[in-house]
This record gives sequence, structure tokens and C-alpha cells, in this order.
Amino acid sequence: MKCEKCGEENPSIALYCIICNAELGKKCPRCKTLCPQNARHCMTCGYEFQEIPSDKLSKKSHIEKRLVTALFVDISGSTKLFSSIPKNEQDKNITILQDFLDFCRYSARNYGADINASSFLGDGVLILFGISDSHEDDAIRAIYTAIDIRDAMQKAKMPVHIGINT
Repeated sequence: MKCEKCGEENPSIALYCIICNAELGKKCPRCKTLCPQNARHCMTCGYEFQEIPSDKLSKKSHIEKRLVTALFVDISGSTKLFSSIPKNEQDKNITILQDFLDFCRYSARNYGADINASSFLGDGVLILFGISDSHEDDAIRAIYTAIDIRDAMQKAKMPVHIGINT
């Protein structure tokens, strides 16, 4: 068995490389015993190692780490607000909510947020910056978006909670 770390050829029963001491075996998920790489069963507890056919393994794709800023906006006290509207005027609930979501979408788009990656969650919205198009100032863009939304909602006398994290 060839050591992946140093390239040394080791005996098939070796658990550690004879040159660099790197682990050569596989750990049993049940009892954590280090077993030879070619073992079909754990030598301590008898666990059967499952071989995954190579066609079932996912292909490695290009993975990119990105700094993303999340902005969450939620209507404060929406249950109380919506329940205060008479039953015969329930269409107002939908209109209020739709106007809120439309403005959030509009403001987010103005500052370059990824609308497709954003989620609309009941009476709240999660807006993501830096997913498809990354900008150095995505956190600042999220803050400007939050200020626009807050100001508009204050004018509409609709209190909101806002959270931002990068």
C-alpha cells in the first residue's frame, strides 16, 4: 500500500507509514478502530465496511469560497397587524405583504443583491449579497438596502426587524 503523504510502499496490513507515520488504514465508524485499508470488516467490532462504486461518487467540481452578506428583514408584529384587519378586507393582508416584498426586492436589486438566491419567508425576506456577483463593499450595500427598507416601512407605519451578517 502506497502512502499518500510520502509515496513510500508499505505492507498491506500496515496501519501507519513506515517512513512518515501517516495513517494508512481506515477508521471504523462504529468503534473508531484503525483497520487496514483493504479490510472488509472491522477487526474489533465486526462492522462491515461498505464500498461505494466509483460511479456513485460525486465528481469534484470547481469549489469557490466566497464572502457573503445576508440581510434579513421581518415585519414586526405581523400576526397582530393582519388579524386587526376585518375579515371582509382580507385582501389588504395580501396587498400589504406583496408591497413589502416588492419594495424589498426593488431595493435589494438597486444595490446589487442576488434576487434569485434570496428567499421570501412568510412575512420576512432573506437577501443575499455576493453570491453570483461579488463586490468589495457587499456589506455596505446590505446596510444601504436595510436603511432604504427601514425608511420606507417607517413611512408606511409598518415596523420591521432587520439583521445583517457577513
